[in-house]
Amino acid sequence: MKRIVHYGLFLVTGIALFFACKEDEFSELDATREQITFEDSIQAVRDSLEAVGGIIDYSINIVAASGSGFVDGRPEGDPSLEGVSVTISQHGTTQTVITDQTGIAAFADLRIGTVSISVDDTSYTNVDALVYLNVEADSAGLLAGIERQAATMIPLFSTTEQLAFVSGKITFESDLTDSIPEDAGGITVVGSIDFDDADFRDDYFADAEFYGTTGCTDCKEIAKIVNMAYVDAALSTTTAADGTYTLAVPSTTHGLPIQVEISEFTADQTLLIDEFQGETINDVRTVRTVFSSEFTSTGDISSVPSVPRALAFVDAPTGSAGNPPDDQAFADANLAASGLASITIDNQGFGYTQPPELIISDPDDPLGTTAEAEAFLTDGRVTSIVLTESGSGYSIGGGASVTPVNNLDDEATAIPFVTFSITDFNLISTGTGYTSEPSVTIVAGEGEDASARAVMDGTVTDVTLTSIGTGYVAPPEVVFIGETEDEAEATATLTEFNPIHSIILSDDYDGTFEDAPEVRITQVSTGSGARAIATLKDDGVVGRIALTNVGAGYQQAPAVLITGGGGQGAAADAEINTAGEVVAINILSNGTGYSSTPTITISSPASGGTQATADVFLWYEIDEITLTNPGSGYDIFYSTAQSDLYGDEPTVEFYDASGTLLENFAGTGSGSETDITVRPNASVESLILTDNGSGYTGDPIPTIEFNPLFGLGSGAEATAELEYQISELELITGGFGYETSSNIDIIVDCDDCTNRAQFSANLGDGILSSIELTNGGAEYTAPPNVTLNGTNAEDVEIEAIISGGSVTGFTIDPDNNGGELTTGGYSIDIEIFISTTSLSADVIESAGQLSHITLQMQEQVMMSLRLWSL
Repeated sequence: MKRIVHYGLFLVTGIALFFACKEDEFSELDATREQITFEDSIQAVRDSLEAVGGIIDYSINIVAASGSGFVDGRPEGDPSLEGVSVTISQHGTTQTVITDQTGIAAFADLRIGTVSISVDDTSYTNVDALVYLNVEADSAGLLAGIERQAATMIPLFSTTEQLAFVSGKITFESDLTDSIPEDAGGITVVGSIDFDDADFRDDYFADAEFYGTTGCTDCKEIAKIVNMAYVDAALSTTTAADGTYTLAVPSTTHGLPIQVEISEFTADQTLLIDEFQGETINDVRTVRTVFSSEFTSTGDISSVPSVPRALAFVDAPTGSAGNPPDDQAFADANLAASGLASITIDNQGFGYTQPPELIISDPDDPLGTTAEAEAFLTDGRVTSIVLTESGSGYSIGGGASVTPVNNLDDEATAIPFVTFSITDFNLISTGTGYTSEPSVTIVAGEGEDASARAVMDGTVTDVTLTSIGTGYVAPPEVVFIGETEDEAEATATLTEFNPIHSIILSDDYDGTFEDAPEVRITQVSTGSGARAIATLKDDGVVGRIALTNVGAGYQQAPAVLITGGGGQGAAADAEINTAGEVVAINILSNGTGYSSTPTITISSPASGGTQATADVFLWYEIDEITLTNPGSGYDIFYSTAQSDLYGDEPTVEFYDASGTLLENFAGTGSGSETDITVRPNASVESLILTDNGSGYTGDPIPTIEFNPLFGLGSGAEATAELEYQISELELITGGFGYETSSNIDIIVDCDDCTNRAQFSANLGDGILSSIELTNGGAEYTAPPNVTLNGTNAEDVEIEAIISGGSVTGFTIDPDNNGGELTTGGYSIDIEIFISTTSLSADVIESAGQLSHITLQMQEQVMMSLRLWSL
């Protein structure tokens, strides 16, 4: 047991006597001198350290850690604490600063060496720390007068908010004559932050602050923390009469390492001893004992004397005095092996619906008794174990195993039934000869509401022209309109020996005429009767200038000016002969845009001469050629795709008013007959299918459109004939309740087909549809946990219904009944727990408890024995 010796009393007395003897010799002047000498020595130390490490401005950043995240010792966000008192002491100087809004307390004029720090705030854990201000190794002796900076971050933890609660129970051995620990009521329980925890330091402090300068690249700015203690963070409470307690401690998002200890206390301890104050005894005594939760050395542990094996009392013999025993009777007492002291819950497990039965292993001693215990639940977890029988015969160090088991002799059993929807189909045979989309029927012995439609894979087998149309000058493009990836193709053939549709002048034709020419259409191979007229454009060019008076007296060629007429750009010059007459007007530029005849002016000759005059004649391009009679029987054919070229065209000629052929448009115009195109007015005579295409779905049935070339022609119509096979089945609704795909028939109608298409169904999206109870079990006190086992079954939620201690049915959550179950096997577990608890037993020595006594004596000696169970 602990022994406390009050050495401090003698030391204090000695010091008091020493100062009492010296009081008359030590004056106030002496005290002043001593103070001056002390301050001088402190300043000398500071000056010496300045020469080595310079002057250091030191800042301490105080942050609130309870509500902030930390990464590698650095806070996330801005958890700075304003208004916290920070006091430092170094080399005989003390400074106190209140942190500003940034949470920083700044201190000036410090030196290298240790600094004591005290942080004080009423709502947070206070801190006492010792830090070391380092010196740059490469600059030693070169830093005199230089100011440097150093910093430390210190996290504080709230003692008023965001607290966590630790609960437990304290027991102690006040009676060593039994195997049951006693409740420690009225004991102070203390929780404090474990600053030495490595994870705590990694979370809340940067490495360099703790581990010094090794590998540090900027050590001059690091104030290494030598030691730190969170004071006033030790929140305490007192245990209830049964030893239970609940303790409020600081908490953070990272967690805090909290040491839970009890304050040291003393109590009487009952035990069996064999020696007391130097005398041999065998008796039960009470010893004052110190109990503590901190055992750092042998001296901290209460000293308990060795316990004797047992005491045995033998009564006097009851036989006759004349027949005494030959030998004195004696007995060997044997202590029983230990019973169980407690059962520790290593893992509470979860999901318990009723307490499990606890099976404790048999004792090592065959004469021992098996311990018994009872489990108690809180929110589905095993939170306490009560030893109802400690048992006996368990060996110290051998221990005992405690196994939680389902305590039901008759457990409920059930069979799950999983049903499915149809997810898709397998093609067995496409079938042939379908001319329209068939109906699809799904027939099964179980399941319902699945539906599908056939996806057609059609080809065009024939096209029929239903209307030939009119006005086509070239074969139109034939387009099949329908859903497919490979369209059918066809070409249109036009009728022969047609009337003329139109006569077109190309952009290259630039013939010009003074008057509209007569248009004559001459047969080339076939056709007759076509008539047409030419219409000139409204504006023209200066095409001809005719002299009306040659003038006289010109000594040099006069100037020629062309004005008016609404156009521009026409220009000409004049030629004279030796007689001074104008003999020719030469057109230099025809100009453009003349809507009326312009005025021509020839400059006058020298005085005495006659001014020459002339008339201007305009030439016009043909605006259009209009058929007055389309004729008939012209065998004009389209020759080149996407260009306006034809074969066997009739010849188009232009004549002047006198009936003279304007050959090659000479004299009054220019151009070439190749610039004149004669188009036929044809209809679509027939269609030729060149590519049957494939993949037509039949929805809608493909139609045929005619896209006329040059936008000319309309009215042609045609229809397509198709033949289908079935490429796939498109699922419309998957239905429900299907058990096996082998029992599902897919019927694709075949009223108009050659061979029927065939498909099989694939199942998926399984759900737990029902559970068949095969045995209700017995002794259920609450609905057990029901679990579906199998692929993707973890989210299925099932509740058991109990009545009279048996399971009578199940409720399946319709929102959590699967949806992704497969066609694999499934089973149902009905358990009173989800995750089982794990337990371990502690064995203690039952001091003085006898298991048996072996008596050795003569047979004729009669005596009685009393066993003393301590």
